[in-house]
Amino acid sequence: MSSLDWGKFDSLPGSKAQNFENLCRALARIHFGQFGQFAALKNQPGVEFHLNLKTPCAALGGSGRWYGWQCKMHERTVAGDLKAASKADIVDSLSKAEQHLPALTDWVLWTPYTLSKSDQLWFSSLSTKFTLHQWTDLEVDTYLNGPGLMLRKTYFGELVVTPNELAERHEEAIQPIRDRWLQPVHQEVDAERTLRRMLGEPQSWDEMITVGRRLQDSAPLFSSSLLAPPPQMAASLEAFQHAVQSFADTLLNLGTLLVDGDLDAIQQRLDERENLIDSKVCAVPR
Repeated sequence: MSSLDWGKFDSLPGSKAQNFENLCRALARIHFGQFGQFAALKNQPGVEFHLNLKTPCAALGGSGRWYGWQCKMHERTVAGDLKAASKADIVDSLSKAEQHLPALTDWVLWTPYTLSKSDQLWFSSLSTKFTLHQWTDLEVDTYLNGPGLMLRKTYFGELVVTPNELAERHEEAIQPIRDRWLQPVHQEVDAERTLRRMLGEPQSWDEMITVGRRLQDSAPLFSSSLLAPPPQMAASLEAFQHAVQSFADTLLNLGTLLVDGDLDAIQQRLDERENLIDSKVCAVPR
């Protein structure tokens, strides 16, 4: 039986379903990401994230195995069985995975509870070319150790902090100076701005969004400003324009992910980022 306090998890702000997906994805990346190519796209059909193993992994298998995870808090009946709509959703996800990720070898249904005996029999009998696995809160508990210990504290432990709790702590902190502390004239200092950025507050990254939009608007101007660039400049100009547009897209995408609170997806984007400063762009034509 899992030792996790799911009551603390349920108290977290935001969607419980989205929080569960984010937790599972972070655990899979931390424990298995180093063994292959990990990918998690927004609205990925059939799975929330997947991993193509490039080196053997003791927990998942040999290189060439390709895992996809579907992480859901499916609705159940009073008796603890999956509802018909939940079963239909599982079948639909499995079908979409076969269509959009046909090279997968293993498909994992990850839920925060153990399926009933009848549901386990139903799930294992589904017709698919994938090898089916069912992970539960026991896997969550297991992988919230070692490199996942910080996530245990974040989702289930003393680091669980809700907006209401932050507001209460703030009220306590200003009590000694309440008569002199005026919110309308409060001036942020560098330390506060840095902490807010570290906490992922979207408004603390407004400058990044502004720069992204300016670069996006400026990218087309590089080609239109020169009607007929010299041949020796044409290739460099095109590469530079592409780099500017790519960097603008990166900044704007990161801004959207910050608003969504998807810090794990931001980490993936940073891990996958391309080197936008190509040596050919920086080279001066002779």
